[in-house]
Amino acid sequence: MLTDKTDARLAELLDRARPVYDDASRRRALSEMSRAHGGRLPRSAAPRTRWILRTAMAATVVALGLGFFLVPQVRPVSAEAALDRVVSASADVRTTHIVFWIAEPGGTRQTHATWYDEGKWRLETWRGSDLVRVQVHDGERSHFYNADDNTVHLNASDSPFGTPFTGFTVGAMLERVGEDRDVTVKATRTEDGRPANRLAVTTWNQHTPTERTPSERFVLLVDPETDLPLSWEVYVSIGDEWQLAGGTETVEYNVTVDPKLFVLDYPPDARVIDTNQLSQEWQQRYDRGLDRIETAEGEIVLRDFQVTAVGDVAAIWTGTSSSAEARLTDSIGTSYLRVREGFQAGGDPCAWFIPVAPPSSRPDSYALAVGGHAFRISRPIVVDGPDPIYPARRHVRGEVAFISPAGADAEIVRARVRAEYWRNHGDLEQAVGYYQKMVDIADAEYHATYLNADTWIAMGELYEEMGRGELALSAYERGLQSLKTSPNRNTPWERELADKLRANVRRLR
Repeated sequence: MLTDKTDARLAELLDRARPVYDDASRRRALSEMSRAHGGRLPRSAAPRTRWILRTAMAATVVALGLGFFLVPQVRPVSAEAALDRVVSASADVRTTHIVFWIAEPGGTRQTHATWYDEGKWRLETWRGSDLVRVQVHDGERSHFYNADDNTVHLNASDSPFGTPFTGFTVGAMLERVGEDRDVTVKATRTEDGRPANRLAVTTWNQHTPTERTPSERFVLLVDPETDLPLSWEVYVSIGDEWQLAGGTETVEYNVTVDPKLFVLDYPPDARVIDTNQLSQEWQQRYDRGLDRIETAEGEIVLRDFQVTAVGDVAAIWTGTSSSAEARLTDSIGTSYLRVREGFQAGGDPCAWFIPVAPPSSRPDSYALAVGGHAFRISRPIVVDGPDPIYPARRHVRGEVAFISPAGADAEIVRARVRAEYWRNHGDLEQAVGYYQKMVDIADAEYHATYLNADTWIAMGELYEEMGRGELALSAYERGLQSLKTSPNRNTPWERELADKLRANVRRLR
C-alpha cells in the first residue's frame, strides 16, 4: 500500500491488516464454492433483473472511492486544479483492476476486488479467504450471486451501481452531495520514492449552523505525470482521532482484463430469482387486484397479500387513506402486531403484520379489516422465505415502488416489536430476551455494537424493574462502551444517549 512516509503509524496499521489476495486464491475460492454446492460453476447470461441494495454500498465504496471530487466547493486554487486534473484523467481510462479492503466495526475485514473494461464491471467481496459475493455487469445487465444464501439475482439495470454511467470516470461515479468538505494538496513521495501529490479530503457533519464534527477523510496519492490515483485510504473519525477504515492494495489502469470475468458463475443448485419477470408478474397482479369491496365512499381493492415462512403478512390496498386503521386475524387465532414503519408501497396504504409468536401451523384463512370493511383471504400468496418479495424499485414510470425490510434488518424489527409488546404486557423476561436478540443480530450481521446503545438502555430499565441492579448496571456500561466505537458519537442523538447512559451508571454505582 502506498502511503505518506511521514505517517509511520498508519502505514504500520495498514501493513498489519493487509490480507493475501491474488488470482490463484480467487480461483481456489471459486473451486471450493463449486464443490460445496455439488458441481462446477456454470455460466449464465440470461436477461433478468434484480438489484441488491445491501451490495450497492460496499460495491460503490470499492469502485467509486473518488466520487467525492464532484461536489463544487470553495477550495484553494491548487487543490481545485489537482482535483480537476484527476477527474479529467479518469475519463480516459479504458480498463482497471482495483483491490480495496474495508475494516468493519468489531474487527471483521472485507476485501473487494473490482475489474472494469469499457462499460463492463466485476465486483467481488471476500470475507477473509472466502469469496462471498460476486456481481457482474456485462454492459447491459447486472447479475449478482450471494454465497451466504446461495441465491442469484439477475438484474436488467443498465448500471452496476443503480446510477447510470458507462465509464471509469470520477465525474460519473458517486456524487456525495450535501456534505461540507476541506481539501488540501501537497507534494510527497511514495514508499518506493516515486514523486506524488497527496490529496486529503475531509468531510464534515453539520449539526447546527455553528457546530460541525469531522466525518470521513480520504487520502489519495496521485501520479503527477498521469494525474491518476496511485492509491487511496479512507479514515473515519472516532472521538478525537482518525482511524484507518480502508484502502487500496492494488490499483492498475489500462491492463488486459479477461472477458470471462464479465460472465457470472454460480453453483448449479443456486436459487435463481428472475426479478425482471417477478416485477412484471407482480405488476399484473397489482393492477388486477386480489379482491374488491364496494362501499358508499368508493371501491377498496386488495392489491397484494403475502404470507411468509415465519408467519408475517404483508398487505397492500387502495381506496382508503394511508393512515386508515388495519387489523389482521386468522382462522387459528394468531395475535398480530402491525409494524408502522419500514414497509412502504409507493404511497399506497399498506401494513406489515408480525405474529406475537410464530404460528405452529399455517392458517386456512385470514381476515383483513381496513376502513371499517373486511377482506376474507383463503388463498394468499405464500412465500418460501421469511420476507415478502417485491420488485426492488420502479422499473417503468407509473409502476409502484417498494421498500421492504429483509434479512437481518427484518429480524431486528421482529425482535423489537415483540420486545415492546411483552414489555407493555408485563412479561419482562420475554421482553429482555427479545432485546438481547436484537443486540445479537446486529453484532453478528453488522459488527456494529454502537447500533445497540438505545437497546441497552431499554434492557437496563427492564432489569431495574425486575430488581436486578447488577445486570442493569452491566447493560448501561455495555451501551456506553459501544458508543465509544461509533463514528457518529459526536452527533446530538448519540451524545444524548451517552449522557443518559452515564447518568444511569453513576446512579447505580
